[in-house]
This record gives sequence, C-alpha cells and structure tokens, in this order.
Amino acid sequence: MIMIKRIFLLIALLTLSACQWSKLAERDPQVELLLIQVNVKIEAHWKKILLVPAHERKFARYQESYHLIANDLNVLLQLNKSRVDNQESIIQMENVLTMWQQDLNKHKHDNTVTDFIAKRREQQYQRTMYAILKGEQVKPLAS
Repeated sequence: MIMIKRIFLLIALLTLSACQWSKLAERDPQVELLLIQVNVKIEAHWKKILLVPAHERKFARYQESYHLIANDLNVLLQLNKSRVDNQESIIQMENVLTMWQQDLNKHKHDNTVTDFIAKRREQQYQRTMYAILKGEQVKPLAS
C-alpha cells in the first residue's frame, strides 16, 4: 500500500512539475540594442508629430518615418523568428507591428493625428517596448 502511494505521489509530482518547465530563447544583446534603437525612433516620431499644429500633420510629412520604423520592427520580428524557443517574443513583435500598421493606416486615412492620440500612442509604445526589453533581459545568457 505504501509503495502504491509513493508511485502515485511520484507521478503527481512529475506531472505537475512538467507543466511548469518551458524553454526560453537565449538572451541576444543584438535584439536588446535594436529594441532600444527602435524605441527611441518611435518616441521621436510621436514627438515630431506633437511639435506641429494638428492641421499641418499631413500623412505625407511622416510617411518615411512610418516606413523606416516598420522596417526596423520587421527586422526585430525576423531576428526573433530565427531564434529557437522564442514564441513569446515573436507574438509580442507581431503585436507591435500590427499596432504600428494600424497607426500608419489611420494617419493615412484621416491625414492628421490629434494630440490625444499622439500622446496616448507614445505612452503605449513606451510601455510595450519597455516590457519587451525587460523580457529579453531576463532570458538566460548563452553558455
């Protein structure tokens, strides 16, 4: 009877602990640097928009900036896709890229951006990119 209890306990412990094991990609300093660079570019993009009166915030004026940042975000996405066990970072970068494309399309459609939207988006990107950077920094270093 004691042997059966031990076997069940062992099975339960193995089952519970196996659910908690998940591999993480190794920390990549290149990705960290690119995250910081893109974050700075995104912040500068929104600050430049806020420097101009709302009626002068035509999409054409910011089109190049939108596309350059989209390219940088795509580079980060591809770097994350090339790394093993990195699904969470891939999802996060896809979400940021989707958010950026939505902002680009909205600005293109409306041909302006309000102060409220520019300030809110700047804060959202800051929080999101900071969280992604912190997630990258807690990954284990390559051995």
